[in-house]
Amino acid sequence: MLEQLDAVSTRMAAINNNLPGKAVMVVNAGERSNPPYGFRYREGAQKDWDNMCSVLNDLGFERLNKERERSYNVSLSRWDHTKTRDGVGHAQGNTHPPHAENPPSETCCLKCLIQHHDFGLASSFAFYISTHGVQERGVLSVQFLSDYENTYDSITVKEIVQTMSSNPTLKAIPKILIVQACREDDMHLGSGHKV
Repeated sequence: MLEQLDAVSTRMAAINNNLPGKAVMVVNAGERSNPPYGFRYREGAQKDWDNMCSVLNDLGFERLNKERERSYNVSLSRWDHTKTRDGVGHAQGNTHPPHAENPPSETCCLKCLIQHHDFGLASSFAFYISTHGVQERGVLSVQFLSDYENTYDSITVKEIVQTMSSNPTLKAIPKILIVQACREDDMHLGSGHKV
């Protein structure tokens, strides 16, 4: 698979005059101490984070959310500052300047970062998420950690696609969406791996 991604990245860079790609990455692991009804701990998520950082770097992508606290164990309000249960609309640590006049700040939520970043000098955009998933009535959702203890929140993959589609500077470049989200707690027969 890495060879395929490398070939795709090489072709995209050649088409776009070797401009770097941009990426946003989310890896949610949870905490070992989480109760079974909360966001279950994901064994191996740290390795996912390390590997994807390396792959994106090797393929020439610049991560827009380089800081670990903006890409590892991301809460729903870190994805979208308007999605808080208290109705205030701003999570602790998220600030939002008027985007029409200013570029997104280093502390804005990831959704605003994607919607308002100028991708004019990027060859492509990749969004990678590794987390728990759930499929209900044919709709795939991905889980984010909650801003409240012992629970989790979900958004649909369609919302991620709509976020990527809402930025006019992303319309002219290739977009890659990678979702690694298991939808069951069972073991695959013979594999020995949880899914």
